[in-house]
Amino acid sequence: IVAGDFNIKTYDPLYDYMSTGEMAEDHPQNPTSTSPLPNFQLSFQPMHSAYKLCNGAEPEFTNLAKSSMNETRFIETLDYIWLSDEFLVNRVRELPSKQSVIDAGIESFPNHDNPSDHVMIWADLSL
Repeated sequence: IVAGDFNIKTYDPLYDYMSTGEMAEDHPQNPTSTSPLPNFQLSFQPMHSAYKLCNGAEPEFTNLAKSSMNETRFIETLDYIWLSDEFLVNRVRELPSKQSVIDAGIESFPNHDNPSDHVMIWADLSL
């Protein structure tokens, strides 16, 4: 189990790397192609996202932030619970939709209901 703020969006190449264990050799973020070590090989066992296993998709967002330097609201999924094959996901914490946050007029977290710019995620797992 590896969980946390990975700062990767669901459409980023590193998300695919986590979930498939593969990245194009010529991709600029592939550490094999950019390593100064000769014959460097990287092997990674793919992992499964608890939310994707349970819900069929990642949450619409796990981070909502708006800084004074940028007027645009950032609302994306950055947080994941990655699992190896032996884990089963019984349930995950239900998260709000983007639309419900927009309809509520919430511009940014943290606020009085959410103490971080990231929403809390969790999963109930078994072997």
